[in-house]
Amino acid sequence: MEEILYNSYEKNIAVHGDFEMPVPTYDMEKRIDFSVIIALLLRSNSNPKQDNYRYIDYSKINRREICEECKISMRTLDTRLRYLEEKNIITAKNTSRGLAYIINHSKDEEPVVSIQHRILKALHSLFNKNIIKTYILLKMQCECLNNTRPMTNAFLCSQLGYATNNERNLTNIGQWTSALANCGFIEKIHNRIYVRNKEGKNVIERVDTYYKINTLEVWEKRSSKL
Repeated sequence: MEEILYNSYEKNIAVHGDFEMPVPTYDMEKRIDFSVIIALLLRSNSNPKQDNYRYIDYSKINRREICEECKISMRTLDTRLRYLEEKNIITAKNTSRGLAYIINHSKDEEPVVSIQHRILKALHSLFNKNIIKTYILLKMQCECLNNTRPMTNAFLCSQLGYATNNERNLTNIGQWTSALANCGFIEKIHNRIYVRNKEGKNVIERVDTYYKINTLEVWEKRSSKL
């Protein structure tokens, strides 16, 4: 495989870059650790002859660094890497360069979520796996699937594989989306729906929540003011 290096590297993570990186989203179930996936993507390169995967030389994987970034143990990292292999998100392959992980970001006709390199780095440094995964889900819903409808916490829970009848899950989703909005990655827009009661007064029937993904430029402006 021929290697393309887009950036200079610091601790094996690319320092500069405005390009978008494809993220595997065809399986969003809750056992998949997207913080580990992002850690691998940030260390990966692309193959110019293929457009459906990125790769990372196994010898370049600093497991201790990834554990520190993802706040997990070596044992947990090994478990999560094995699970990513079971789900075919990553595939170990012998190449002329040695052992490499192939990161498969597309499957059949599933939509591919692409995220700017700098935003990926920021997500990885600021948030845990749950908030990262929530951002990726919102990116897929808003931009890949063109979902302009309001999205409830229960809907987001169901898409992430969490039980929707669990109040803690619903509260967590609300906190995760608020964290993303507070840091400028998304817009979280509340629209109050009113009805007239028997006394003729307008009262709130429900609050619809809409989401919008901020562009790289908007995120940079927002984050610079934090």
